[in-house]
Amino acid sequence: MNVKQILTIFVISILMFFSGCNSLKRRIVVGQEKVGVEGEDYTLHYYKRKIGSRGFLKINVTEYGEPLSKNEIAIRINGINILGKEEPSYYLDVNKKYNFYIMGVGAGKYLYINNVKVREGDSIILNVHLKDTLWIE
Repeated sequence: MNVKQILTIFVISILMFFSGCNSLKRRIVVGQEKVGVEGEDYTLHYYKRKIGSRGFLKINVTEYGEPLSKNEIAIRINGINILGKEEPSYYLDVNKKYNFYIMGVGAGKYLYINNVKVREGDSIILNVHLKDTLWIE
């Protein structure tokens, strides 16, 4: 093997090492990103469905007291982006925990909601109150 091949293998090895490095993955930084507090940033209301065993979720988003339309919000459920829904309502699998990331059109208005548990026959209404998070310390 010549020097060029050894150098190429070395560079590829370094790139593979750093691409799998856990320290480079994005994490929530306390003080810069807002993890929701139930009762303050959002409310969850659980009801029982009369038919069906799957969980049903309806999301209502307000920004400074004004309701936002489907075009003004971005929703991510367990890391999957949800786009273009007529109304933000979803069927969810039971006995699972869900993490939500909800963002309004305004800069700095977003919220993480973690560990929402769905049981059989649950109908859940999630009311989210977005506030400016840029100046939180």
